Amino acid sequence: MSYIDSTKLKKSKTGIKFEILGLKKKTIGVLTSAGGVGKGYLLKSFFTDTKNFLFKRPLKIAYFSLEDDIDIVNDKFSEMDIVHKNIHFYFNKTEFFNLVPNKYDLIIVDTFSRFNKGQVDENSNSEMSYLYDTILERVRELNCALLFIHHTNKTSRDKKNGSFDANSLRGAGSLSDDARLVIGLEEVKKGVLKASTLKINFESPNSQVYNRNASGGLEIVKEQGKNKC
Repeated sequence: MSYIDSTKLKKSKTGIKFEILGLKKKTIGVLTSAGGVGKGYLLKSFFTDTKNFLFKRPLKIAYFSLEDDIDIVNDKFSEMDIVHKNIHFYFNKTEFFNLVPNKYDLIIVDTFSRFNKGQVDENSNSEMSYLYDTILERVRELNCALLFIHHTNKTSRDKKNGSFDANSLRGAGSLSDDARLVIGLEEVKKGVLKASTLKINFESPNSQVYNRNASGGLEIVKEQGKNKC
């Protein structure tokens, strides 16, 4: 039997250490939007702009590009003036299971659907929870945080009748239930996008507004304070 006696609990003197906003090591988060909105360009903004709301400090990052091949990655991410220690790009999901512990602070998997391909039914809560637990066990072994890139469901894309929240993820609701952080990216009007925390367990909600430039990239136009999502 394993437990911790309440009399032995001690608050950390330095506080909880987060790899990115609301996501600590050994936990999983999700970044979601409809296809083609600009998740990749949002990540590029996160990689290169020190004013972004997501990253708190330079990190060692593994980026699993499972949708875009090396030519697209070269076009999208080349000549970046990154603010991080390094970013390593991988193109095969099997490499995830070959990583060694403590090599990275954060793993980004783009996309969850490609990672899950041929494994479990995306619409089954029980199967998705099983997959989540399997991945979480691996993330704990690696001693890092993991951020999945995932698409939204059809309902959330209905501007008139839909809503954009943590339940907007495509597939079973267990993915958003199990995730410690859900970040959503939506186009609020033509050429203007908003990234916001749809679910956050350990810190206050936050958001950021971007303009899409002529090349498709995103530029911060307004920084919104906490609790103003």
